Amino acid sequence: MAGPSTSIPPLDLTEIEKIAGFDAAIKAAQVEIFEGVVHEQDLLPGEILHEQGESITHVWVIVSGAVAESRREQAGNGRPGVWLARTVGPGAWLGIYDYLFETSTYSTRAVAQEACHLVALDVSDLGRLIYLAPDLRKALADFATISRLRTIPTLRDVPLVGLGMLAEASTTVSLAMGDPFYRVGESVDTIAFIDQGQIVTEEGSDGEKHWIGNGGAVAAAAAVTRAGPVGERPMDHTASAALPTVLITIPHQAFRQIAGFTPDPVVLREQRLREETVFRLAMFDKFTDEQRRHLIGYFSYNRYPLHHLLVQQNEGADSLWVLMEGSRAEVRALDDGGKKLAPTVAHGPTYFAETALLGEFPARSTVEAIAGSEWMRLHWYDFEQYDIIEPQNLRGELGIPDPQAGIIYGKEARRRYTWLEPGETVIYFTRRHWVGFLRKNLPSLIIMLILAALAILTAATPGVNPYVLATMIVLGVLGVLAFIWGVIDYYNDWLVVTNRRVYHQEKLILVNQWHKEAPLEHIQNVDYERNLIGRLLNFGTLLIRTAGSYGDISFTYATHFNEVDNAVREQRAQRKRSTTAQNKLKINRTLEDRLGLLVEPPSRIFSGKLEGNVKTGWQQRFAQRAGATVTKGSDDRIVWRQHWMALVGRIGWVFWIPFLLAIMIGIFWYVNEIRAPEEVIATTSIIEVFLGLAVIAFLLRLGWVIIDWYNDTYEVTKTTVINLKQLPFGLRQQRRSAGLGQVQNVEMRIPSPIHLLFNFGTVTIQTAAEDGALVFSSVPDPRFVSGEISRRIEQFQRSAEEEQTRRRMEDLPDWFEMYNRMNAGNQPQQPGAFPSPPPVRPTSRS
Repeated sequence: MAGPSTSIPPLDLTEIEKIAGFDAAIKAAQVEIFEGVVHEQDLLPGEILHEQGESITHVWVIVSGAVAESRREQAGNGRPGVWLARTVGPGAWLGIYDYLFETSTYSTRAVAQEACHLVALDVSDLGRLIYLAPDLRKALADFATISRLRTIPTLRDVPLVGLGMLAEASTTVSLAMGDPFYRVGESVDTIAFIDQGQIVTEEGSDGEKHWIGNGGAVAAAAAVTRAGPVGERPMDHTASAALPTVLITIPHQAFRQIAGFTPDPVVLREQRLREETVFRLAMFDKFTDEQRRHLIGYFSYNRYPLHHLLVQQNEGADSLWVLMEGSRAEVRALDDGGKKLAPTVAHGPTYFAETALLGEFPARSTVEAIAGSEWMRLHWYDFEQYDIIEPQNLRGELGIPDPQAGIIYGKEARRRYTWLEPGETVIYFTRRHWVGFLRKNLPSLIIMLILAALAILTAATPGVNPYVLATMIVLGVLGVLAFIWGVIDYYNDWLVVTNRRVYHQEKLILVNQWHKEAPLEHIQNVDYERNLIGRLLNFGTLLIRTAGSYGDISFTYATHFNEVDNAVREQRAQRKRSTTAQNKLKINRTLEDRLGLLVEPPSRIFSGKLEGNVKTGWQQRFAQRAGATVTKGSDDRIVWRQHWMALVGRIGWVFWIPFLLAIMIGIFWYVNEIRAPEEVIATTSIIEVFLGLAVIAFLLRLGWVIIDWYNDTYEVTKTTVINLKQLPFGLRQQRRSAGLGQVQNVEMRIPSPIHLLFNFGTVTIQTAAEDGALVFSSVPDPRFVSGEISRRIEQFQRSAEEEQTRRRMEDLPDWFEMYNRMNAGNQPQQPGAFPSPPPVRPTSRS
């Protein structure tokens, strides 16, 4: 029996709405489209609904009763005798995965376990319904979970129909960092796959720890053999979440019946394989064994069932890719002249794009995963998080050929340059010429010359003059202090070129600090000026010019002009090449998504925010008390107000007048109380009234100043910087703004020791607009403000590039889809073709 009798009339709409299995379908499409196509069907106990291998004609929803389905295989083909086995009850769909994944025949044999009442849809009718309501297809199966299970290596041999059954039997479990999943001795009746996050396992209280990341599995019992579990499945280790983690759990017995194998030995073997693979990588030779085991927990373990582009040549690769043993990858490249080189096939174990762990360096070749290949992926963001929590500077221990000699990595870079953004790398660093060093130490040189002259004079004069000796001692101390001051001042001033911007710092310890930066995209030229002495000694003024009229970065007593110019030009050119490569990658992803070929598991283990360089101590407390940042609104707006020290400056002497007047009122009141003459009392009473009115006036003035201070704000959103000034009670409002795309450079100044002590200063945002710069004056924590604005400028530029790419390729998928459809229509149908993939693919949840 495959379908209901054609003589049975279809159900009406009210009866269809009562069927539990139609809930999701009705939400995805109006119930009216099911009118006239849903028929009832009854089965007796033991009656066959459909046979394995029978052509697909109908799909069913169970209204009451239970149906068992399974697939039988002949011995000798590596499969068990029975698999894809399950028993389902009311609300379950039967035959739906065979239909959706176009297997042409039923994969299983379905038999009623008891008297059953079902409703059936002819597949031709179902195809028309999906045409009328395209979202109906998504409602019939959990494509997101199926697609994720498809990338898990443990399930490499499970067909799409089996993955659909596993997805239906699965449950999602979320664990916070530190939450236990199970403990030693507990019996666990599920097998769990890590969707995103990290689990650490430990044998006993002092046993060896093992970390597992995305795509790995936990809850595998070592005592369970291929023959399957016997009785309970006690765990010989603990498992807990080392990071926020999402698990896909499946009942162990259901897994064995559907997948056709016992997962425990497979999971343990894969865990050993991952550890052996990482231990074989020479780049991690300087890591301890525990560090490498911990590092494995930051690797994603993925299988790509279809060809999938991983790395695009010239792209700033974001991950280290490790090809597992037995897998293959295709490597393609263009030579320096743009000519296509012959592709090669790489066999695992090997790795690609290892420089991604150091920074955004260009990939030298394109790497594509061949269908069925398995990979381990270490995202630089996850490695950054691991480097933060480890006391050792892990990036400095990587055995990777340095693409830029002299670059510092990891903790050392973050300590030296606290303004570095995640993924940003220092490319070139320079200080002033030695003439600049002499200029900084000119006061100490003058003091030393005077001291030398006094020493010569003293030597030529008989006897020792105590005043001259005391003067020489004082001058000696001052000279040494001036020299130390000059050396520190010299080493605190520098110019840096990164892969994103040019950054110039001037800092006088305990006095002031200043920096100015410009994104690479806004730099037009690198010029220099020098006089005759500068030509002879090879120094001058370096001028990095941007589009803004006042946006130039000037670095005096500079040297190595050509090296700075070459570094800027090369990084600008590399960013353009990287943008082009990323555009190609996005086009590839868009086409894969449109053609139903995109399989993109989460790219990162750690989905939170990097800890970074968090300020502590008194400066941070001052910034917090000043109300440094307030986040509000859906546009991720950050609002700053002027530091409270600026309020003190605005109030000035006005603040004290009400108190002085109050004291005077008190004096006159006292005079009245001691029974002064009547003419004095009358005079003092009048004075008291006027003083009281003056107190009220000055208090009103004080309130006006405070409200005016509070109303003035500096804001930054995802797209705009805003300077808002408004008088109290809405009397006047002035708003100046500029798009982040207009910002040419950002300048930060902490002009005095007072500003340095209380951690406030000025941030100037130079724009290409005619009205010039936006000035955030007396803003709390100006280093953070300028850094946040620079970070948002970077994000805005990336978003703008992505939007530009999206617009360019809007029509491409339609052209390719039409070509693919026309080409497929002219090709003969190939019998036994591999079933099509699920039509919906989740994008990366990174």
